[in-house]
Amino acid sequence: MAPDASTYWYNLGRALKQAGDAAGAIEAYANAVDLKPEFFEAQNNLANLQAEQGDAMAAIDNFLAILNHCPDKADVHFNLANVLLDIGQTEAAIAHFRQAIIVDPDHCAARDNLGRAYIEAGRDDEAVQVCRAWLAYDPANSVAQHMLSSLTGNDTPSRCGDEYVRTTFDKTFAECFDQRLQALDYRAPELTAEAVRSFAGSRRELDVLDAGCGTGLCGPLLRAFARHLIGVDLSADMLQEAERRQVYDQTCEAELTQFLQQQTAAYDVIVSADTLCYFGDLGEVLLGARRALRPQGGLIFTVEQSDSDVARGYELQRHGRYAHVQAYVTATLAQVGLELRSCDRVVVRKERGQPVHGLLVTATRSA
Repeated sequence: MAPDASTYWYNLGRALKQAGDAAGAIEAYANAVDLKPEFFEAQNNLANLQAEQGDAMAAIDNFLAILNHCPDKADVHFNLANVLLDIGQTEAAIAHFRQAIIVDPDHCAARDNLGRAYIEAGRDDEAVQVCRAWLAYDPANSVAQHMLSSLTGNDTPSRCGDEYVRTTFDKTFAECFDQRLQALDYRAPELTAEAVRSFAGSRRELDVLDAGCGTGLCGPLLRAFARHLIGVDLSADMLQEAERRQVYDQTCEAELTQFLQQQTAAYDVIVSADTLCYFGDLGEVLLGARRALRPQGGLIFTVEQSDSDVARGYELQRHGRYAHVQAYVTATLAQVGLELRSCDRVVVRKERGQPVHGLLVTATRSA
């Protein structure tokens, strides 16, 4: 009825994106921009979606077109920098992350990604400077504190703090989480589901906990084994994405260790895919898992593997996650009363084209 109304095309683009029709959303956003070239919000959404769909050059052209008219849009500098980083143009990405911070000193994601860009470039000293400047501006910032610890080895926490996890997995990250992992050839859900299949055999009426469920990537794979499937995660934004899958009987926002400690013999299977890499010391969380399992119940999880000779058995890596020594994992399982069934070396994903090695572990609570 009003085909020349750019706002209607923009709203249609948003609806189509929400419905999962990326091609239709791109066409709608493009129509909005054609009708109103200064409709920068539509052009920004168009560029973000083009980047998600792998059309980096089109995305870059649209971001640059916006900045040509409005050079002080921090989010556009940030979005452009992320695309540039993905295609290996690190120096250009760093420049736009820095510009985003100049325009908006409160842009925490730009500070975070600037530090990570320096880390990927092997420029750890400059990443440390970013963290220290960030803490000078915002002394209580949990992400800056955690990054600084991961880079310097000082004041290393035994696990990632709750506020760090909530901030890292916020709404913006949650909405694009699945696409990012797909680009990394992420295999943890399939690996853990296969381990569940091996453990469960012919049983299909199990009470299953997806521990650290995130956006629910494991949910559809676990549903086949579960009469009751619960997902627990610390991030409310990630849980909101998980609930869209409509495979969980219940979701719960909680810190994992505390949640497990409040359960007694409640589950036949606990699965934790790529969550315990945010824990260094595994003692309390594995003890909680033992408490929450029924006799003969199975715990299946992945961690990133460390080949370093670290005395405590784990190390905080430069990207902020922990890696664990295999001997430490097996010894901790024994200490908390869980019996090891298997511990296999696997590739959990790729980063910058390189395999990330991990451990796929199955353990049981004895009768």
